[in-house]
Amino acid sequence: MKRFAIFPMLAIWLFGCSMGPGPGEVVSKFINVGIDGKDEEAYSLISSEDKEMESFDAFSKLRKKGREMGPPWTEMLKGQISFQVKDVKTEGDKAHVTVDITMPDLMSMMGELIGPAMLAALSGEKNEEAMKKFAETMKGKKIPTRTETKVYDLVKEKDGWKVFLNYKGEAKERELKAKVGELKEKAENLEKKKQYMEAKAVLEEASMLNPQDEKIPDKIKEMDVKAIKYKEKQDYFEKIEVRNVYVGKSNFDEVGAFGEIKNLGDKTLKRVEITIYCLDKAGNVVHEKTYLPVLVTKFSFGDDKPLKPNYTRKFGCRLDDAPSDWAKKVKVAVTDVEFQ
Repeated sequence: MKRFAIFPMLAIWLFGCSMGPGPGEVVSKFINVGIDGKDEEAYSLISSEDKEMESFDAFSKLRKKGREMGPPWTEMLKGQISFQVKDVKTEGDKAHVTVDITMPDLMSMMGELIGPAMLAALSGEKNEEAMKKFAETMKGKKIPTRTETKVYDLVKEKDGWKVFLNYKGEAKERELKAKVGELKEKAENLEKKKQYMEAKAVLEEASMLNPQDEKIPDKIKEMDVKAIKYKEKQDYFEKIEVRNVYVGKSNFDEVGAFGEIKNLGDKTLKRVEITIYCLDKAGNVVHEKTYLPVLVTKFSFGDDKPLKPNYTRKFGCRLDDAPSDWAKKVKVAVTDVEFQ
């Protein structure tokens, strides 16, 4: 008899648990309270993991940001958003709900907005006034819409199904994106310094972190090509003699480095880059500047001629931006060339 007394209670408990809102109902409520701006209710419907990552204040602030269009827009768009649950798939304690959401197509309304916005700008009106006028122009008109399909992920917790927004995953993705961005910037700086193999190594690290970035492999190949070409140039550097270098003043009383370069090789050069290193009293570099004593382009005229074998070219480069600890000492090195 005891067994039969317990069974109805157990059945009621199991039945009561199974009667909680299903994944589709939870998503419908989540969307509805979001449309109505009920952030507390929306927050109560997200997963525990998401709540650990995002406080209610941060959650609400983010949602309010999406509603910053102002009262005229809110009133105009009221009732213009609709949705339909298309599919619900449940896999144990996880579920995926596919929803078609129909909303105003703001991009197609931009033509209507331009007029009031321009008038507001010309008359010095505030944005709120422009939005109010825009809302008035759209009053009574059929607002164009667009439909997007979105899949919501849900997890089943002790108190029922919850929307899983994956804030932890998004945070990791942002962190990864920032790290990859730093590496790409570092590689770019190394490339500017013509340290192509070092740049390649940094890009390879970035590619390992984000294999989906299709541009990185192309950039790695580019570094290989540039490294080969630059090695050919470097081999020619020793055939360019830098001589008679001194620090002095120009005819305009500007401090600079002066000297000559001579092409001792067998190739004609249409571009020669030198780097002037400013030294302190101990001989340490405190400043550097690149200069092009030879530069021939399609816009060149007059004295902008290539440097032929056995030819010499004088140079003078202003250094008025050197720091105060510069001891008026320099060393000059050839850092790039282009052959004609």
